[in-house]
Amino acid sequence: LKKAKAVGEKVILRNVQKVEHEVELASASSTVGELVKQAEVRFGADAGGVTLVHLGNMLNDSSKTVGEVGIQDGGLVIVVLKKAKAVGEKVILRNVQKVEHEVELASASSTVGELVKQAEVRFGADAGGVTLVHLGNMLNDSSKTVGEVGIQDGGLVIVVLKKAKA
Repeated sequence: LKKAKAVGEKVILRNVQKVEHEVELASASSTVGELVKQAEVRFGADAGGVTLVHLGNMLNDSSKTVGEVGIQDGGLVIVVLKKAKAVGEKVILRNVQKVEHEVELASASSTVGELVKQAEVRFGADAGGVTLVHLGNMLNDSSKTVGEVGIQDGGLVIVVLKKAKA
């Protein structure tokens, strides 16, 4: 086994696309948390946006030292980038003829009423001219948030167009 250098340790960070960055740590007593911060900076990830893996083990305890988890000078650590969350939520609106429109909501706290308005605009319906259905449930309460009714990012909502009165 190689002994840790007294001055500092170099660690190679590599993502799954094989992009590598060499980082220098103060010593073998540097923490996994410090290494995570360096990985976030080097790979341009948000805080909490990376998971580190060393010799097949996820490095979940940020308080452990790199020495405690077995990372040696010149060691390789795999950086798994977590997918960035979009600012808004995308919802797919589909009518019974299978015409689809993807709409973006500000967040999971957007209301069913806001989604109804988007459906009316996208499908050219009059106000009150659509009914929304998600996972077999009619979405009748326009004050509920999309999160409260279980619509997730990328979720599918069926749009039932009401017939115009003659």
